[in-house]
Amino acid sequence: MKKLAALATILLLVAACSTTRLLYSFADDFIESEAEFYLKLDEEGESFVETKVDDFIGWHRTAMLPRYAGYLGAQADLIERGGLNRAGVDAAVDKFRELMEGTVRGFTPHAAMVLARHTGTAKIAHFSERLAERAEEHRENLDQPAAERAEERAERTQDNFERFIGDLTDGQLTIIRRHVAATMNDTARRLRRRQRNSKRLVAFLAKQPDERQIRIFLDAMFLDPDAGAPQTERQFREARFRRFRIFMADMLTSLTAEQRETLVRNLRDYAEDFNAIAS
Repeated sequence: MKKLAALATILLLVAACSTTRLLYSFADDFIESEAEFYLKLDEEGESFVETKVDDFIGWHRTAMLPRYAGYLGAQADLIERGGLNRAGVDAAVDKFRELMEGTVRGFTPHAAMVLARHTGTAKIAHFSERLAERAEEHRENLDQPAAERAEERAERTQDNFERFIGDLTDGQLTIIRRHVAATMNDTARRLRRRQRNSKRLVAFLAKQPDERQIRIFLDAMFLDPDAGAPQTERQFREARFRRFRIFMADMLTSLTAEQRETLVRNLRDYAEDFNAIAS
């Protein structure tokens, strides 16, 4: 199954507070669609996947959304008190990473129950073919001229920030473009890591592991995706995370008073929406 990044985008980076409940309600459809793409499912298999997805969404709604809501509310309070400095941003990014790891640990038991039913030769072959197909789609994206990819990424990043803080200043646009330029080669390395881990997962499933073994494997793969890779790859991942923290600190410490007010209001609106969905 696809990593949690796409799910996190649906759950956390929605376009407007008024649409949060609607988009959250579509999260199960998104995950089921991904499962149907990767897995060879008959009618019974589709029903089982639907049940496991419903179980995960239910768990996420009751166990994680209140934690996300508390996190967003705490960040809003901190910003309002004038705590938007580099140390505060670093702590906020680290806390969000912790929350995402909690989401992963809640997801993998359900994914393991599904994958435990897909260790047969034909199903593994189908899974492997689909992984290769998706990898090829990503490779084709890399064939796009670098300047075009950089422009599209900068525009997406700008849009994401403007959803939370409003129009950006020229200085903030410069920060975004500088970060995009510095990380343009990251995509190719991340694709190589995904291909490496896809092969690891396929080879592991071919050993016909049980549900518990699959869950342990998935936890390790998602939370430590560079396990078994050269030390340079682990160093790259940590360096990339440090660059991201610096980028977020550069952006958030550059906010105008009006932008800070907009951010505080939006964070509290999201927190309220998350609590409403969780209840």
